[in-house]
Amino acid sequence: MTRKADPTDKTSGSRTDVQPEIRSSSCFVPGHITGFFEICDDDDPHRKGSRGCGLVPDIGLTTTVRLIPAEERENDPSSAVSDISDANIRIFLNGREVPGQVIRNVLSVLKITPPPGFSIEVSGVSDLPVGCGFGMSAAGALGTAFASNDLFRLHLPADDLTEAAHAAEVMNGSGLGDVAGCSTGGLVLREAPGGPKYGSFRRIPVSPRKIFCLVLGVLDTSTVLSDPERARKIKEEGRIAMARFLQDETFDSFMAVSRAFSEKIGLMSREAAAAINALDPSLAEASQAMLGNTVFAAAVVPGSPEAEKHIYETLSRFGKVIVFNIGFRTPELI
Repeated sequence: MTRKADPTDKTSGSRTDVQPEIRSSSCFVPGHITGFFEICDDDDPHRKGSRGCGLVPDIGLTTTVRLIPAEERENDPSSAVSDISDANIRIFLNGREVPGQVIRNVLSVLKITPPPGFSIEVSGVSDLPVGCGFGMSAAGALGTAFASNDLFRLHLPADDLTEAAHAAEVMNGSGLGDVAGCSTGGLVLREAPGGPKYGSFRRIPVSPRKIFCLVLGVLDTSTVLSDPERARKIKEEGRIAMARFLQDETFDSFMAVSRAFSEKIGLMSREAAAAINALDPSLAEASQAMLGNTVFAAAVVPGSPEAEKHIYETLSRFGKVIVFNIGFRTPELI
């Protein structure tokens, strides 16, 4: 029977008092590249978020949640507790242990604690660089929520899990709208801030096409969002960008509005600007991922061999290029 419960209901007890029948569960979640956004503040992390638009790759991050028996942990030399972990919950990303605060937030919001005699291990393997504007934090939060729901037999509906992941991301300061994008697929318009409970987001029709990404470095999302002057500028320009896009909800409009937004808020690096300006505008349209020091580009004519060759070769002069398709997958257990 499906349990229609609010995953943040503080009156309910721990949801790990029922022994799960399995020891691990994995979930794939696609990434998300925001083109433009407007910060929408609120004291409630469920209501706080952003309005804006972004595209979803057909690649992302796979998260596995495991229960480790105490005796197995004690006999494993590599299981020694480090400075960034505790004995009950450990987080790994691409084989390295990390603090994983957003993951811990998800487990806390869902009221998940290890059953007696077990510890929890959450490990993520990403197809895309972390900290570069691909929404990997949101993908990890969603993957943890969905895999935990399966492992611990919580029987929560997808909207509740997405809501928990959104709140966890906002509390962590690592994102405002990526969870909405990762959970929807395609080209996603976020019309109202928040998760499914208060927010509103929908898929914009878009034809299949390749996206070319040039990763130039890491940009810390929390640092940008916590800067009052930068946040004010993003709100102002994001509101203008949103109004402009709503007049023409197409992929070409998304790319044009995104580029204008990225230039006006002053976050575009010199390297990103040089790479974008090197592209022939008759063949390619490009902008910078929000928030990340990453250029993303697409052919003006989808599938044009000439345009795609030009984009790949031009961006490759500035660094390694990642190529993927716009994806329409949503979180799925694997």
